[in-house]
Amino acid sequence: MRNLLLTLLVLGVTLLHAQPVSSHKRIRVQLNWTPQFEFAGFYMARELGLYEREGLEVEILKGGENMQPSVPERLERGEADFGVAYAGILVKDPGRFVVMGALYAHTPLVLLVKNPKTRTLDALKGIDIFLNPNEREMTALSLLLERVPEHGPLHPHDWEKFKKSQKSAAIDLFAGNRKFYEIRDRIQDYFIIDPGTYGYDFYHDFLVTTRDFWESDPVAARKFAMATIEGWRYALNHIDETVRILHEKYFKELDEELLRYEAERALHYVGDTGSRLGMLEKKKVASMIERFRELHEKSPPVEPIDVVDPLFFEHRDLIDNAQRWWMARHIVRYSETDWPP
Repeated sequence: MRNLLLTLLVLGVTLLHAQPVSSHKRIRVQLNWTPQFEFAGFYMARELGLYEREGLEVEILKGGENMQPSVPERLERGEADFGVAYAGILVKDPGRFVVMGALYAHTPLVLLVKNPKTRTLDALKGIDIFLNPNEREMTALSLLLERVPEHGPLHPHDWEKFKKSQKSAAIDLFAGNRKFYEIRDRIQDYFIIDPGTYGYDFYHDFLVTTRDFWESDPVAARKFAMATIEGWRYALNHIDETVRILHEKYFKELDEELLRYEAERALHYVGDTGSRLGMLEKKKVASMIERFRELHEKSPPVEPIDVVDPLFFEHRDLIDNAQRWWMARHIVRYSETDWPP
């Protein structure tokens, strides 16, 4: 009897001090590049407790240059639940991915030409072009290169080789990142080819998941997307605070001045930092799809409804942010009429 009481006492003390089991849903998000301000929204959503508030425990997986496998491939392998994808996701294996929003309204991905012979697209003729393999056939840059059939050979992204080259060369860069920062005092010596200037005004950095995840837990997917966008909005509206947190807690290798430089330039590509941040316009998405199909004629069409979450990106003039957040947490049932909610 004494042994039984002792056992119960030990068990009771153990249970008393045991850590509670987390009820949060654990998910992973795969970034598509090395750490920089571009991904501030994810880190601020974590820092502000936005994911936790939505019952999510989010692991942020850092990306890298010339990353293989690509983000879509990692999603399909089950190595991540969400990811940051390039615009080509709109025509990649239609039906297998769901696009929930975009962090940039205009693509900040540009080509930087060193020692340009001319300041037109002809500057790309015959020169070496250093381009991340994941961006080939997946971005506005890839479409732009098709307009220069005599462009030079493509090589993997390599900043050091580009800098050391004594002849004219081009490289893909994210406007304002650490490489831009490195040459900021000599930027006039380069030619910047911005796809938007040539009619390729694309969304960039799409929040995506697989169709399987979306169908298995659409509420968690919506919560993740909206928490991320809210974190991104906070980061853009509180740059000094965000820069300090990113430097001190996450990107110690990047100094604050560099991060602030990127943040200030990001504002030129983000678009509206208010209630429309992250939202997709159907007409613009449809236009992007058509531009990609011009290059990939064999790719099947993608209906815009496949890439727009109706609960958040539709009826924005009829419902406010608070109502959209409520809809993320509840299953909504409504009559099949044309009446507004």
